[in-house]
Amino acid sequence: MVDCDFNILSPSEFECFTRDLLQASEKIQIESFADGRDGGIDLRFSFDSTKKCIIQCKRYKQDWNKLKSTLKKEVSKVKTHNPDRYILATTVDLTAANKDEIQSIFSPYIKDTTTDILDKARLKNLLGQHPEILKKYYKLWLGSTFVLETIVHKNVINWSDFELDEIKSDISKYVFNNSFNQAQKMLSEHRYVIISGIPGIGKTTLARMLVYNNLALGYEDLVYVVDDLDNASKVYDKNKKQVFFFDDFLGSNFFDIHQQSTNFENKLIVFIKKIKKSQNSLFIMTTREYILSDAKNYYEKIGINNIEIAKCTIELSHYTESVRAQILYNHLAEANLPIEFIDTLIQDNNYMKLIEHRNFSPRIIETIINKQIWQNIAPNKFVEKVLSFFANPLSIWENAFQNLNTFSRYALLVFATFGNTSFYEEWQEAYINFCKKTNVVGYEDLLWNKTVNILQDCFIKIERDESCTRIIRPYNPSIMDFCISYIGNKDNIQSLPLLLKSVLYPEQLVNIFRSDDGIGQRKITINEKLFSIIDDILPQICNTLKTGKTIQIIQRKETPFFFKFFNLFPSYYNSREGFIEKIYDFNELYDNDIYSMFRFELIRRINWKYVSIQPKDVLFKIAINENLDLYEWKDFVNTITELKLDLNELLEKTPVIPIVEGLLVTDIDNIKDLEGCKEMENQIFNFDNLLPNLNSIYLLDYISEKEKQLRSTNIEDDSDYTDDFEHYHSISRKNNESHIHEIFTSLYENAEE
Repeated sequence: MVDCDFNILSPSEFECFTRDLLQASEKIQIESFADGRDGGIDLRFSFDSTKKCIIQCKRYKQDWNKLKSTLKKEVSKVKTHNPDRYILATTVDLTAANKDEIQSIFSPYIKDTTTDILDKARLKNLLGQHPEILKKYYKLWLGSTFVLETIVHKNVINWSDFELDEIKSDISKYVFNNSFNQAQKMLSEHRYVIISGIPGIGKTTLARMLVYNNLALGYEDLVYVVDDLDNASKVYDKNKKQVFFFDDFLGSNFFDIHQQSTNFENKLIVFIKKIKKSQNSLFIMTTREYILSDAKNYYEKIGINNIEIAKCTIELSHYTESVRAQILYNHLAEANLPIEFIDTLIQDNNYMKLIEHRNFSPRIIETIINKQIWQNIAPNKFVEKVLSFFANPLSIWENAFQNLNTFSRYALLVFATFGNTSFYEEWQEAYINFCKKTNVVGYEDLLWNKTVNILQDCFIKIERDESCTRIIRPYNPSIMDFCISYIGNKDNIQSLPLLLKSVLYPEQLVNIFRSDDGIGQRKITINEKLFSIIDDILPQICNTLKTGKTIQIIQRKETPFFFKFFNLFPSYYNSREGFIEKIYDFNELYDNDIYSMFRFELIRRINWKYVSIQPKDVLFKIAINENLDLYEWKDFVNTITELKLDLNELLEKTPVIPIVEGLLVTDIDNIKDLEGCKEMENQIFNFDNLLPNLNSIYLLDYISEKEKQLRSTNIEDDSDYTDDFEHYHSISRKNNESHIHEIFTSLYENAEE
């Protein structure tokens, strides 16, 4: 017998499920009604030509006594309709005595307790006889005991929250919509998908549904990628069916190239290509849309390789009125909202004001529920309060923030200057420096420990990495959004200069700040009046870079820092001629442990008249001593061109052309499919435009031979993936006001009396 939790369905979904199950078992056509709750009819059908049957659906989490009390109120409605037969479907488990009592209540309409009273056990029995119905109700299938146990017993790497209760909660709250179909289709076609969208739209939840879906369909391993792709590459096994999940793969609140590993761009492209050619692996990524846009300003290969071909952007338009209603209902149903607040919500159809709001967001709803805002407001203010959060989402955290003491508020804001992540000890050191530089508050170890306890599990969470080092992250991404908004608020003129003055670590300057003309969205703008503060803190930052330990993934160096600084603060750099050149360590330009993109950018941006060495000498030394890849050689040549140096002189003194030709030949040898041949042709044309005397004719002929070889041996990328999801159809929903009204009035059934 199939073991399902029917309460995972909403009332309207349970009604449709009952209809389809009875149509299959009774071999009849059943008529549905949108106003069933008020009229005493959810479903009906005719039998024996002239006789009619009414079906009532009662989805209850409560026990038998609650159900019986409700059923007694239904008797008068049933008598009014006077059916020839009455069928009751309920999610409650009933005893034989319970069924007899129900038959007595609805006498003479219920003819047989076996066929006319469908309790939980009877529904399971019928579902076992008609399993095709389970496939149609995807959420019910995914939340069944067998599938849940199948998912939870998979081999899971790095995901500490992968627990049965968490999975079941995700499934019960999620409302399947077209974005799921679209993302699954992308995943099936390309083997990977990038789920993007605005903050709070439901990217991570959708990604989790994709993960659960594919684990349920036979994938063996789940690899939750944490910060870097190195570990993912290590556990990749072409012979195993693996799902890789990289949440916020470019950063949680904004793009931060400092928090990416060395050669992250190369690793990402290589890993995606490996996944695309695999028959067993899937790769699911999420990011905010504006972060992806920022990343493309830095990562040339993301644009060249067109990885966005498998991007699924979640738009608010994907959430139809009915879907929004289900999302709001699912969260409220889990919250045990008091009856008087339900009254306010349903009065004059107030729920429609929430559903139709332009800023409707699953995250805002989730945060409102988690904070249980109804505990501190009158019932008649409930809808108004929720609407105020929709109008200003960050205000959800404002009240909690203002209730913190001064010490805790500034401790949180100092953490926010690091971006999304900080070492515990460095956050503490930065806050001590804040206290010394500003004299706003004094520092005491005892007070610090109390502050950490206040902020933990509300504003921040403390985790440990593989070396047991304490890592601080925001408890919820929207907290960081709030802090950035608060610091940058023009009405809050005090916090920004204080925080800027106390900057100790490089991340504190480049992670959330920029000048008016700097690249990057959702960052705090620093105007020229505050440039003098940057003059004071830059030498301190450089000292920290020379003496500090490592952060997250990459070693602290001046070059990556100044790379980002130049892009974020161009007006500052232009107004301080020669200042950066005096403090920068030029030896880092020869450090091949530093990503070449950072070094070439600095070579292009530095004002060389303030430096004793010349850029052509630096480039000559790099060309002789380093093993650059093709993309790096392209950047190398572009740097020469941009600086208007003599390209022929450098080519005569360095083996650039033979090295590039050798790399291109190696890449041609490694081509596995015809698509790769086309990509290499484009690569050769690009280099032919950059490098005179490149033997492009030979290289193109070599590709032609490779293409003939591939055609003759039929080695083509025929990634054939059976889209099992197509077996599971979306539940059709009636998109009208009466149907939505029915959804929300069913909240009474879950409310405590």
